[in-house]
Amino acid sequence: MNRLSAHLLLVAFLVAIHAGALVALLWYFSWGWLLVTIAAWQFFGLIGVSVCLHREITHRAFVSVLPLKIFHLTCALIAGQAGPVVWATVHRTHHKYADTERDIHSPREGFWAAHLGWLFQRQKRQRMTEFQQAPKDLTGDRLLQFFQTTHFPAQFLIFALLYAWGGWPAVCWLGCFRIALTLHSAWSINSLGHLYGYRNYDTPDQSTNSRVLAMFTGGEGFHNNHHQYPGAAKLSHRAGEVDPGFLYIKLMQSLGLISNLQTAARSSARVAQTDNASILQ
Repeated sequence: MNRLSAHLLLVAFLVAIHAGALVALLWYFSWGWLLVTIAAWQFFGLIGVSVCLHREITHRAFVSVLPLKIFHLTCALIAGQAGPVVWATVHRTHHKYADTERDIHSPREGFWAAHLGWLFQRQKRQRMTEFQQAPKDLTGDRLLQFFQTTHFPAQFLIFALLYAWGGWPAVCWLGCFRIALTLHSAWSINSLGHLYGYRNYDTPDQSTNSRVLAMFTGGEGFHNNHHQYPGAAKLSHRAGEVDPGFLYIKLMQSLGLISNLQTAARSSARVAQTDNASILQ
């Protein structure tokens, strides 16, 4: 599939997701569906997006045993964001150019540009060398490549299974509405997470912390903490900051399923020792 076709497919997918979410609210609303959808959004968002795509794949903040890694990547696939190679490439590029004109999603160009509009800036991405070829640690991982290649086809399979199980209400709620929640909660870190909140660290970018955002994003709302120590597995650094994603990681570590856990101190050491740290971390 060429880049233009992939871009058009992305646009069609986003339109369909939001249309289906609207249908869920207007035609199939029930408190039961809403509660089940919220639970699914939180589960797959926490494990698939925050723990897997962000901390495990992009920043290599820990290493999980193969069965757990497959489970994480499956949750990421179900969450409905981009495939792991694309997701990690975009996020590493954000860290490399955070809040500069080359940032892939910065509020410098306005709230909506950072929240959603950046997805449609295909020509900007084509001009950036970071998007000409994905990092070797991602392209060299056959498991990541498998999940990247099958990401969009698997979405159709998931929706077909939802329809077979619960008809159109299941498709609109657990498919469309859930994915819409996942997308907008993640996008809010790109937009709100660089505009509103408090700062524990004087980082060169405009990243902020928000306990409210953290509640709905598995701890991702502590974005300023993350920009200070991007390779660290733990995002909460002060009293009163709760990071559900790290609680899950610690649980898996206690069961012997996760190792090589990166702390803030080890993260700083990795940055100091890596020539290309701005993108690899």
